[in-house]
Amino acid sequence: MDIAKSKPIKHLMLNTNGVRIANDPGFAEKLATYAPEFEIYLQFDSFKPEVLQDFRGKDLTDVRMKALEKLNALNLSTTLVIVLQKGKNVDEIGKIIEFALKQKCVRGITFQPVEIAGRNREDSAHEK
Repeated sequence: MDIAKSKPIKHLMLNTNGVRIANDPGFAEKLATYAPEFEIYLQFDSFKPEVLQDFRGKDLTDVRMKALEKLNALNLSTTLVIVLQKGKNVDEIGKIIEFALKQKCVRGITFQPVEIAGRNREDSAHEK
């Protein structure tokens, strides 16, 4: 990040699941030193544990809430990133928007359709 920030890059984004922000003391504060042309791109697919388990292999709800608490305290520009899949989390769009509006740090939400490829493909376990 230090190297990237030292280059003539106008806007730097960190794509993260929030684990290190939530659990590493001082890490969020270090990230805040890259502002103002810096943004966190935080995975935030669902409030449903079963959807998070399916999409990411683990329910990181508590981790993301802790990360958001730190990001809110620092008012560090954050975009929530939601991967949508019909029958999984599309019904949560309104709830996610309402939640985002209550977060001081959230400046945007990105909704993107799921890509069924690689580890997400149902038949990938049979491929070598």
